[in-house]
Amino acid sequence: MESARSIQAVLDYIEENIEEPIDSDSLAEQAAFSKSQFFKWFTHYTGQTPMNYVIRRKLHAASKRMLAAEENIVDLAYLYGFESHEGFSRAFKRTYGVTPQSYRKRGYTFQEMKMASIRNSFERGDRRMDVQVVEKPTLYLLGIERFIGTGEGQRSFAQVWDDYYQGWERLFGQVKNRVRPEDDEEVALSLYDADGTLRYFVGFEVEGLDQVPAGAVGMEIPPLLYAKATHTGPIAETLGETIGYVYGEWFESQTFLTAHLPDTPFAVMEVYDKRCTVAPPEMDIFIPIRRPTENRIIELPSREAVYYRAVGDDLGKLKYEAMDAILNWVERNGLANGPQVKLGVRYGETEEQESFCEVFFDLTDEPTGWAETEKEKVKRKTYSGGTYAVSPGVHHFLEKDWRAFIRWIEQGGEYRPCWEGFEEFHIKDGRVSFYTELCFYQKVERIGGEA
Repeated sequence: MESARSIQAVLDYIEENIEEPIDSDSLAEQAAFSKSQFFKWFTHYTGQTPMNYVIRRKLHAASKRMLAAEENIVDLAYLYGFESHEGFSRAFKRTYGVTPQSYRKRGYTFQEMKMASIRNSFERGDRRMDVQVVEKPTLYLLGIERFIGTGEGQRSFAQVWDDYYQGWERLFGQVKNRVRPEDDEEVALSLYDADGTLRYFVGFEVEGLDQVPAGAVGMEIPPLLYAKATHTGPIAETLGETIGYVYGEWFESQTFLTAHLPDTPFAVMEVYDKRCTVAPPEMDIFIPIRRPTENRIIELPSREAVYYRAVGDDLGKLKYEAMDAILNWVERNGLANGPQVKLGVRYGETEEQESFCEVFFDLTDEPTGWAETEKEKVKRKTYSGGTYAVSPGVHHFLEKDWRAFIRWIEQGGEYRPCWEGFEEFHIKDGRVSFYTELCFYQKVERIGGEA
């Protein structure tokens, strides 16, 4: 959990130097990360971009002093590192919706902008759990599945188990091909559809799916690699902690990527057997993973591209705004002839310290001839090339796959990440889903030599 410790050290540094000038470069240096790594780690752990967080903390400190003392607003602006009274006022109104003068006059009560803290995320890292990497052949499962939620036709996890046991005799009483029936083993899967809808499957392993009773569901799971962990304790109350450990602390030290693809749309396999009846109860979980065998180092040439930059605070919304703008542009210009469009996605902060998401479409292999207009928000520019590390990923687990990719670079010992990097989304039929495939591109330089 070194990344969490580094970001927490940066958060502490910001608080200790809240009245000093602070920029992204100095924060990245404090964290001992490249600027691109720092931006991603900070955003992942805090939910905010670095300078957006810094500005909000500075404004929070200034707002407290504004009511507690009679200091001039312009003096407070300079004290907290703003270059002008106007810049301070714009940032204050953009954040709080009122001017500093109105705030002081009327004494508005704002929601407190608390300091971010992620200490718990790495203090829990002192726990140790035995996680094994295992392979399983093709599995055939027979059972029931239900949508999870509180809406009409949806069930809770406990209710799915109730449905399973209540319908057992009617659905499965005549099944003859159960694997190892003496083990009394049940299997549950958490399945995510492309739109993020959660389904829950409960059943057991069978030798094949030649006969699936009416009302039941048969499921074939292809051969996969898994991270296996044994959960001990009350299942309903604490199973989430074990799953969180594997996805958190264990993944933090690995180069394995997730294996959540459309043909294997499950996040966790739960396996229950006779150990569940002893005290304390035990059961196993299996999370599908894949080795970084497709990762590689390439030379990427410079390329002409069109791009759209969305600016604001919510990176998720900015990404979809920019993607939509570029996809519409591609369609208008007749470039979406195939079923798949590849879009590059970059994140960062403007000189005014607002977050941005920039989405671009490579024109290198396309006919030339498009001219920018003053009204056109889609612009054109050249992106530089260089030596890049490349890795495949899945939109659903973008952050986990990216972290594993960076560890793969660092643990290789031959290259180190540089500032520039982007994600390349492979968008099919104009739709972005949980299972949209992507590639990570991270610029690298050779350690002890030239890039």
